[in-house]
Amino acid sequence: MNYSLAGVFFPPIQKINQGESIVIYGYGNVGRQYIATLSGMRICHILFAVDANYDKIEKGWLGVEVKAPKSILSEPEARILLAIGSRTVARQIMGMLKAWGIAENRIIYEYPEFSPFPMPVAVERKALDNYAERERYCDYFKELHSLLITKQCVDGELVRVGGSNDGGYVMSEAALNGGIAYSFGINDDVAWDSDMVKRGYDIYMYDHTISALPEECARFHFDRKGISAGSISVAPLFTLEDLLRENGHRGIQHMVLKMDVEGAEWGFLHSTSSDVMQQFDQIVFELHGLLNLDKQEEILAALRKINATHQLVHIHANNYANSVSWGELVVSDAIEVSYIRRGICSFFDWHPIYPLTLDAPCWKEVSELVLGNWNGIQCVE
Repeated sequence: MNYSLAGVFFPPIQKINQGESIVIYGYGNVGRQYIATLSGMRICHILFAVDANYDKIEKGWLGVEVKAPKSILSEPEARILLAIGSRTVARQIMGMLKAWGIAENRIIYEYPEFSPFPMPVAVERKALDNYAERERYCDYFKELHSLLITKQCVDGELVRVGGSNDGGYVMSEAALNGGIAYSFGINDDVAWDSDMVKRGYDIYMYDHTISALPEECARFHFDRKGISAGSISVAPLFTLEDLLRENGHRGIQHMVLKMDVEGAEWGFLHSTSSDVMQQFDQIVFELHGLLNLDKQEEILAALRKINATHQLVHIHANNYANSVSWGELVVSDAIEVSYIRRGICSFFDWHPIYPLTLDAPCWKEVSELVLGNWNGIQCVE
C-alpha cells in the first residue's frame, strides 16, 4: 500500500510563454494533471491533446479534445508539451516529431516530478507515517469512497450555480424548477442565492455569525440564526424542522437546500428525520473534516443515511483543504457534493473525470485537486 501527500505532476511552466498556444502530447495521468494545472493557472492556451490511443478515449477532460498525434501538424505555430513519464519514450517521441519537420524549439519536455500543491501557509499536509493510523485510514477510505460514488441523472444536465470559485455549486437542472430554497452559511457571499432567485426561488437564508447580508433582494429572507447540530433548538442554533414550521413550510415538497456550516452538517444529518430531508429535491453541501479519524463513524453513518433518500450526482474537492492520497484515491478534508432525491428521476452509472469543466478551484490561485476517474478507482491494499 502506497501513501503519499496529495499533489500533482507539475508542468515545466518556466519553459512556457505567457499566452502561447500549446498542444499536450500524452493523455495519461501526467497529461491530465498538466491540463488541470495549466487550465487553472491560465498561463497558456491549450488547443487540444494528442495520444496514440486517442480512438479509445470517449471524451476529453476540462474541455480539451484528444486527437491523433499527427493532428499536431495542423497547428504549425503551436508548441508541443510532452506529458510523458518515461524519458525513453519521450526521446522516441521527440525523434518522431523532428522527423515530421517540427523544430526542436517548439518541443517542451522536462521529466515530470511529483510536486505537492502550493498551499497557503495556514494549510498543512498530513503524512501517514504511523502503521496503525494507515490501517485505520485504509478501512475508512474504502467505505468513504463507496458511499461517495456519483451517478448521472437521466432527466437533467449539470449546471453551475453561484460564484466562479468558492461558493459556487454544480447542480442538476432536473431539480431546479423554482419555489423555495434554504441556504445555511452565508458569510459575505450571496452569489448562489442570487442565481437561485433568477431561477425563480425565494431564499430563506441563515447565518448566526453575521449581522446582515452583504446585499439585499426582495426574495431574500434572512434571519440571524444557525443550524443546530442536535435534535433541539437552543438559540442561536435551531433545527431545520423548527425553521420549516416557523416559515409555514412543514410538509412542503420540491424545495432545495444548500449548507456550508463548517462541520455542523454531520450533526444535522444525524438528527434530521428522513421525512424532513425528503422535502428537498436537491441538496448541496460542503462537507468538512473528512480526514478526522475521530469522526469517521459519525461521517460514515451520516452518508449512509442521506444515501437512503438521495443520490449523489456530483463531487468536487476543495483545494484549500488538507488532502491525503492512497494509490489513485485522493481524499480532501473538505468536498462539495450535490444530491438529488431518489424517485424524481432515473440514475445510471457513469465515469466522469473530476473535476468537470463546470468546476472551478475554490482557491483560485491554486490548481484544482484532481480526483480523476473517481467512480472507477479500485481501493485495494
